[in-house]
Amino acid sequence: MIMTEPKERINYHMGLVYELAGKGNLDAMLEVCEHFFDSRNYDNAKQVIGYLESLAEMNVSRAMLLLGNIYYTGKGIKQSYKKAAKWYELAADALESYGLCNLGYCYYYGRDMEVNYEKAYECYSQAAYMGNSNAMYKLGDMYFDGKHIVEDKAAAFFWYSEALDYLYDDDDIEADIHYRLGMCYLHGHGTEKNIILALEHLQTAELEFFKLIDFGDPFAELTLPKVKEELDNVRAALYSEIECL
Repeated sequence: MIMTEPKERINYHMGLVYELAGKGNLDAMLEVCEHFFDSRNYDNAKQVIGYLESLAEMNVSRAMLLLGNIYYTGKGIKQSYKKAAKWYELAADALESYGLCNLGYCYYYGRDMEVNYEKAYECYSQAAYMGNSNAMYKLGDMYFDGKHIVEDKAAAFFWYSEALDYLYDDDDIEADIHYRLGMCYLHGHGTEKNIILALEHLQTAELEFFKLIDFGDPFAELTLPKVKEELDNVRAALYSEIECL
């Protein structure tokens, strides 16, 4: 007889976590905040911000990062890139790799500040050195486009590959990394052309973008058409090779 774990157990666990957080347990407070980002219910945003601010006052760098994230995304509150950048900077000062990486995003895209590729590069490179896969793939973008640094497609391909190797299982940048690697293999950017590997990476990217769209990611909807276009190019190249046989 196969035993399955009852779904209710998750609720029992979080019930205990919320109880302990209310009594000032620091680990429980942080878990409540982490759970907030994993859920699609943002009704308790004010409570989460209160917990995070308390933890940040104790120099918990993870709390600084999450405060940046909540203001960056505007989940349950008024969105503010300025407040996000403030908390990312504090997290970066505490050598939180995602704080550095996300501060890099603010400089790279000019999130309520002047675009500054030099500072973005500094943030990404430091975070990449710390093993941050997100920073690695953005560092690859900077080499690919030649922003602040000399354009170098081989360096871009290297950092995209490194990002995939360091990727966490639940990281939402997997689609972007596979898309870029697929492009590199399809067009020979920084590596030899390989239609089969291009197809493999682009198909994975398409699947991961569908998952992100289902989760409500607006940026995924913008990139998916580009992935489909490149998949059409891959299939056309495959058909051409078959006709030549």
